[in-house]
Amino acid sequence: MKKTVLALVSALTILATSLQAQDMPLNFGIKVGLVNSGITNLGEVKKATLKDSKNSMFRPWVGTGLFAEYAFHDYVSAGLDVLYAGTGGKLTKEGDSNTAYSIDIHQLSTIPVLKVYPMGCEEDEGILSIHVGPEFTFPLTASAKEKEQDSKDIKEHLNSFRVGLFGGLGYEFPFGLLLELRGSYGLSDVFKKDSKLKTEELEIAADKSTNSWYTNLSLGYNFAKLIIE
Repeated sequence: MKKTVLALVSALTILATSLQAQDMPLNFGIKVGLVNSGITNLGEVKKATLKDSKNSMFRPWVGTGLFAEYAFHDYVSAGLDVLYAGTGGKLTKEGDSNTAYSIDIHQLSTIPVLKVYPMGCEEDEGILSIHVGPEFTFPLTASAKEKEQDSKDIKEHLNSFRVGLFGGLGYEFPFGLLLELRGSYGLSDVFKKDSKLKTEELEIAADKSTNSWYTNLSLGYNFAKLIIE
């Protein structure tokens, strides 16, 4: 994994150096941050042992990713982010500190990004940006665990490809440090339409959607600043 990341960064460095020499600005770098995620309607579970459980709104993960973007205008750029993070959900019961049921999904998201710079892109000043775009997500591994039971693999119950929408804000400091806050909402169900885990084990009604969502606060660095300087 480390070798792959280093290879990608090296390739982007070579490409960025070439484009910068032609006055074609390419920005690229890495990000790491805190991801809080969940699954809608998980609290609709009717299974006897999980009845009266609440769907927790706090499910933290660490997310990491790479990004590249091309600024074809002082006020607009387009790019691509690749984010590795987790999502899932957990059910808790009032008065019980232990998790009643949890779902853990490790996934890879590919995010085409359109960025708008309302104050322009001045290299010697901080840059404010607004981010919007679609998100395409692929689950890598997935497991579920009920209290006092062993966890089990549930990847076969999940859709192998999901589509969502995201939006956010970012600020790049003059020396290349990035601070971003983003939110995402899935338009596709996490579970397959015929998933027995959803309808038989958890007893969630088939017409109840199970969309994923997350908020992501991240720090990153734009390596193109090293080339410019």
